[in-house]
Amino acid sequence: MPLTRSQKVEVVESMAARLREAGALVVADYRGLTDAEMKALRAELRKSGAEMTVIKNTLARRAFEMAGLQTPEALLSGPTAIALFTEDLSSPSKAILDFAKKHELLQIKGGLLEGQVLGADGVDMMSKLPTKDEVRGMIVGVIQAPSRQMVSLLQAPMRDLVGVLKAYVDKGEAA
Repeated sequence: MPLTRSQKVEVVESMAARLREAGALVVADYRGLTDAEMKALRAELRKSGAEMTVIKNTLARRAFEMAGLQTPEALLSGPTAIALFTEDLSSPSKAILDFAKKHELLQIKGGLLEGQVLGADGVDMMSKLPTKDEVRGMIVGVIQAPSRQMVSLLQAPMRDLVGVLKAYVDKGEAA
C-alpha cells in the first residue's frame, strides 16, 4: 500500500533526525533476502548498537538534504537498506560485513563517515577500527606505562645490589 504524502513527510523527518545523530552509516542492497534473514540482520545490528532501515531512494535523498548531509548519489540506486551507527563504528561494520559474507545476496554499496562518502572498501576499513572498549584499554595502558617504568627504575638499584652481594657470597664460598 503506497504511503500518503503526510506519511512520506513523517518518514523523511524521522530519517533526517536519525541521520543527524548517526556517526556513520552503511548502505546495502538487500535484494533477494527473505524476511527472516532481514530480521536476523536487524537483530545482529541491534546487538552492536546500530539500526537498519529500508527506505525509498527519493525519500532518502530528501532526508539527507534535510539533515544537511552530502547525498551519496552513487549509493542510492536499487533497493536500499541503510544501517545507522550512533556510537561504535567497528562492531556494527563487522556485523554487517560478516552477515554479507554468510548471505551473498546482501551487497554492501558503501557508506558515509563524518560526511565523507565511502566505498565498500571504506566500510571494510571502518570494521577494522578498534572498538570503544579496545580504545579504553589502550588509553589505560598508556596512562599506566610511566608508573610501571618508575617502579621498575626504583627497584633496579636494590636488585643490582642483591645481585652483587650474591655474586660476592658465591665467590667466597668457592674459595
